[in-house]
Amino acid sequence: MNSLAHFQSTKKPPDLKLIPQKSYKSIIKTGTESCGHAPTLGNMAQSSSAPDFEGKESYKRIAKHRFALHRTAVKLLPDEQHLAACSLHAAPFTSWIQGVHVPDQQRAYFGGLKHCDSPNCPLCAPRRAEEQRRELTVMLAEAQRRGWFAYHLIFTMSHGWRDSLADEHEAMNQALQGLFSGRWFVALCDDIGYKGRIRAYEPPFGENGWHLHAHIILLLDKPPIPERLEAALFARYAQILQKQGFTADSEHGVRVEMGGSALADYVAKYGHEPVLSESLDFGLDAEIAEMRLKKGKKGSLTPFELLAAANGDSEPLERLNFVTHGRYSEAQLVQLAGELFAEYFEVFKGKPRLVWSKGLREALGMEAAMDWYEVAHPE
Repeated sequence: MNSLAHFQSTKKPPDLKLIPQKSYKSIIKTGTESCGHAPTLGNMAQSSSAPDFEGKESYKRIAKHRFALHRTAVKLLPDEQHLAACSLHAAPFTSWIQGVHVPDQQRAYFGGLKHCDSPNCPLCAPRRAEEQRRELTVMLAEAQRRGWFAYHLIFTMSHGWRDSLADEHEAMNQALQGLFSGRWFVALCDDIGYKGRIRAYEPPFGENGWHLHAHIILLLDKPPIPERLEAALFARYAQILQKQGFTADSEHGVRVEMGGSALADYVAKYGHEPVLSESLDFGLDAEIAEMRLKKGKKGSLTPFELLAAANGDSEPLERLNFVTHGRYSEAQLVQLAGELFAEYFEVFKGKPRLVWSKGLREALGMEAAMDWYEVAHPE
């Protein structure tokens, strides 16, 4: 049973232990004193690779909100010590923390901080998503240079509010592993000129509970007919998914779209949703890399929007009230949002944001290509 089912099955909201063993203020004090710096660090620190924003006030507002979300996440997840200490300590082998001013972007940040580097951390997610967006941009350029074709595959499954995110994730993971392995897949590879793939999961929460779906960039050296590829993939995917206790309908179960610059933007989306930053114009590279940061549709909320609702932000709370049909008070909605974010964090904890198929990086010469990219784009 997932968080919503548990929430609805109780007559009153279940008690949550939202206060960590060590208060956030004491964590800030310990972290900053260990570095020999003033205790104001916890309110001001920011990653050097954060997205660019127009105006100092805009940057300060967004940075302040990210730290507010981080404090809420720490309260919800008191056992996650790496998350609690993120941006509060000096990085290993760093003798000091220094302030860095970027005049042309009208912002400043602290360098030399240790980050948890989790894609599920509101402080690290934007930076991680931007790094992955750049990598996917280079990947698509290298694939195009070799004459390969990029396709965007979207896999969904039928779901209900009683289905936990863990069960959905396990079922889809098994289905995709079965789909891209075995004799059937070997035969398909020869037919379509398969070169490799990159996968990312997107777990929004909506009226029917968690709506997990997978986005895959499929690289081929032949241009197949999308409708035929879609039909072949769906038949196999639905068969394996059914063995896991879930189903997929023929209209939405598998979609195949011709990839372009918009695909990587779609898979990268989870780090630059308006909850964490200003709105962005997504192409395929950013779409894939930044999914968890994007803003959900009216009928759904992304994980970071759930965190914002748990933080008491009015707009995501209104959307959560909409998807739960006005059943709960504001206090209950805040509590439910916190439970749902904690459920999401537990399922995706320690899991890579993007999964590359074996040998794809080497086939594309990504190490050398990224070196060239960094030289051409120093910022």
